[in-house]
Amino acid sequence: QLIRRAGKKFYVFVVGKLNVAKLANFPEIEAYVLVACPENSLVDSKDFYQPVVTPYELLLALSRSHEWTGDYITDFHAFLNELDQRTDDDVGDEEDVPHFSLVTGTLRQARRYNDPRASSSRDVTVQSGSTEIAQYMGSAGAEHLLARAFRGLGHDDQEGEDSEPMLAVDGLSGIASKYTHETK
Repeated sequence: QLIRRAGKKFYVFVVGKLNVAKLANFPEIEAYVLVACPENSLVDSKDFYQPVVTPYELLLALSRSHEWTGDYITDFHAFLNELDQRTDDDVGDEEDVPHFSLVTGTLRQARRYNDPRASSSRDVTVQSGSTEIAQYMGSAGAEHLLARAFRGLGHDDQEGEDSEPMLAVDGLSGIASKYTHETK
């Protein structure tokens, strides 16, 4: 609820032991919140490409009314009790100010999620020939994947072509420094 009230988008990842390679697969994620037992909550995140924070650090970052008093809560149950004791009505009052993205190297406009004003301007209504109406609303994850330059390997067939697949042929043999067909 804290993240939603701040107008941010979140995803839930369930992973085993954290490592740089796992988290580097998602360059569009700006920060990770680690929910773990108190002994594993503090992670040396200098090697990670994005910050890895505790839920308490997230609360301090998203809430203007919570100030750091020197206490540091790593136990998730203690954090939930602390969160229940405090009320935070002013989360998410910031305007959508552009910020500099270290991933793309450009200024990006922050998009508020679960905000009726923001989503209504992005809705598209499509009317088919049989007068059926469908509503399409793009998600941030899909928009980002479509904007990527490399989208993965696709098939070689062009639409409209009726070509047969190529049969397997013998390739080069030997070692990379000298193939059998090469001469001195």
